[in-house]
Amino acid sequence: MRRFHRTESGAGLGAVCLGAALLTAALLGGCAGPSTRVLPRAQGNGADGPSQEGTPVLEAVNPFYLQESLEILSKAPRVSGSSDEEEAVRYLERLLGDYGYTVERQPFRYDQEDGQVSGINVEAARKAPSDDADILMIGVYHDTAAGSPGAGDNASGVAVFLETARLLAKLPTDTELRFVSFSGHEEGLLGARSYVSQLTKREKERIIGLIQLEPVGHVSDPPVVLGSVDGGPVLAGDKLKEAAFQLLGEDWEYAERPGGEISAFVQAEIPAVSVGQAWDGWEQGTPLDLAETVDVEEAAQVVDVVCRTAAEAMGEDSPSMKAKSHSYHDLDYSYVQKKDTPSWFGMTIDQIQAQTGRTGALVGEHTSNDGQPVEKYQFRMKWFGVDQLILSNYYFTGGKLDMISLEAAEAGIGFEEMKGRIEAVYGQAAGSNEGPNGTEYDWADPVRGKFFALIPEHDGYALEIREYSTDRVQLEQRTLSGALIGASSGDGRCGTLMELVKDLIPGEMAGQISAVTFYTDGLGKSRTELLPGGQISGTEHDGGEDQEGAASEAGAQVWELAIDVEDALTEDGSWRDQTRTVKDLLGLYGAIVGSQDPEALRTAYDARFGTEEGRGAAGAGEAETGGDSAAAAEAGRGTVSGAETGEGDAGAGDTGAGAPGAGSPEAGTAGAGASGVQNVGEQIGLAPGAAAAAYAEHPDYITAFQLFVLTEEPDQEPGEWKEEIRFFYGSEQLRAYRSWVRQNNIMQMEVSYAGED
Repeated sequence: MRRFHRTESGAGLGAVCLGAALLTAALLGGCAGPSTRVLPRAQGNGADGPSQEGTPVLEAVNPFYLQESLEILSKAPRVSGSSDEEEAVRYLERLLGDYGYTVERQPFRYDQEDGQVSGINVEAARKAPSDDADILMIGVYHDTAAGSPGAGDNASGVAVFLETARLLAKLPTDTELRFVSFSGHEEGLLGARSYVSQLTKREKERIIGLIQLEPVGHVSDPPVVLGSVDGGPVLAGDKLKEAAFQLLGEDWEYAERPGGEISAFVQAEIPAVSVGQAWDGWEQGTPLDLAETVDVEEAAQVVDVVCRTAAEAMGEDSPSMKAKSHSYHDLDYSYVQKKDTPSWFGMTIDQIQAQTGRTGALVGEHTSNDGQPVEKYQFRMKWFGVDQLILSNYYFTGGKLDMISLEAAEAGIGFEEMKGRIEAVYGQAAGSNEGPNGTEYDWADPVRGKFFALIPEHDGYALEIREYSTDRVQLEQRTLSGALIGASSGDGRCGTLMELVKDLIPGEMAGQISAVTFYTDGLGKSRTELLPGGQISGTEHDGGEDQEGAASEAGAQVWELAIDVEDALTEDGSWRDQTRTVKDLLGLYGAIVGSQDPEALRTAYDARFGTEEGRGAAGAGEAETGGDSAAAAEAGRGTVSGAETGEGDAGAGDTGAGAPGAGSPEAGTAGAGASGVQNVGEQIGLAPGAAAAAYAEHPDYITAFQLFVLTEEPDQEPGEWKEEIRFFYGSEQLRAYRSWVRQNNIMQMEVSYAGED
């Protein structure tokens, strides 16, 4: 694990002071007031100034401007359609206009069952000499979750977006530049879908790529990744990868990022790649997502890489990249199915199209025996690591996917060849039986929930894929000190997770934690669990009964920590979403602490801030960590699921997060009713004083505990969620625990947020 350590130099302190002065001037005039930015001038080696060889070069990144944008944009939530979004839009318009771009706002609205969603996209264009020139797009989203000021998510991306636009504004170019800030990210990507729906066929052909800027620069220092819908290479992504290595010495890896803005473009056959941190910061999506959680130095490095990549494409003598970019990965825009691609059974056609970035063709409709409608959609896909297109039929019964069949024989792939292809990925067949036309073979993939059946037929063969469910499989059990209880599974991921447990759970808890169990029930089910009495799958492990009895006599509950290895780590040992896993485990520990002395802690918390039942759903925090389940643990009511992931959660490029994985809110809503987007131009109006929807007034107990451990101590000033987090500082024991965690590999005590003195 990386150590999350930050120090500030004297130069950094000076930057903060100047940034504060700039910010004061900006805030006095409001977001829409005069820009504090200064356009590059023709002197030295600024953007207009020649190098010694007479070739224009880029001006250096200005971290003051990055800090300024973070501060201004994150002063309030920017929910789509709110007055705060309107202020942010005016800020974007003013700066982009000052830089010399032609700026246009593009309002949209969408009517859905629970009301109307509206938002405003902002496009800033710089035309090229030729009307047939390549178009390079750089995108970002500026709206936020309700109640979150959204500094990391995604004012950080917007700050990178604005500084990149400033630096590229005066470079000579033979390529049209388009900077587009999307609204509606939190509303099913409606802004991106609205924008794509307005593009002409010729514009789509001219776009050599969209570089979408995601959250970057969280002080915990997650690595930067390049996101594509299926994790495969994109021309713009490879150019970014080269620039990152040349400038930073870093290898920006590709990750699956389905369900984001890039999927709307890829679905329209426009190449797209995202740039962002591998997983969310601790505070993202909460009222604590403030400017001090973003390291502008890290954000500045992203600006450097994006500018280097764009400048290469803009060169006046550079050849057109249209043909190469559109055929670089897949000339036919087929989706590449990999072994780690999660199961989509139970999803709708809109959800799957959002996940794949591909549009399925409706090729058949009928009614099932029980009267449900059945629709057959056809996709172009590649399977089993072979670069060959196979028409893939997706059958939806009652609107949900329940079977896939591949037209492999029609693609010229013989029975034995296909059998060999499947074996190369999944090994020898799990079962076989003699059918009327020969031996039938089947394979099971319990991790990703797929069952493959290869069935010979009279005039060919059928290859069908259905959902496969499996019970929990226990891999290893260990004591809290790491000693094995029983045989080792040989899975190195258990050891990796055990080290993380040691970093988060103090050894003195051994008397109350009977075992740490590593298991899998496949992707997209439970992630972590807290089990009472040392039982799992109905089997007591060694010593569990005696420990529980002794603990009961002493008045304490014995618990077992259970961790799903597959949902935490990929097969090669990479984190799917490190932030999520850390928060899950902290949530379980918080539940145990709450059960030890509920009168002094949990009951006091609920008495002060209200019970979960009284508050109702606590928003993003509870959805992430299973607050209700943790409460059940503290009450001793039985098995506790610390985190339920939902359909398809763990597949995509983990995060996670932050990025978001396949089970993110976007995945569930993106594309749903996209045809209902109405482009209404300036007819859209914002109600005077329209405010963002209220966030949960108080975080649930588990979320507050997690943020107490992971975030900086809030100041004494009133503010959303600050009082709830400060509640835990009243316990000397918990303060000592927090210090202990922060001295381990999660973060160090000397952590210093960007902008601190």
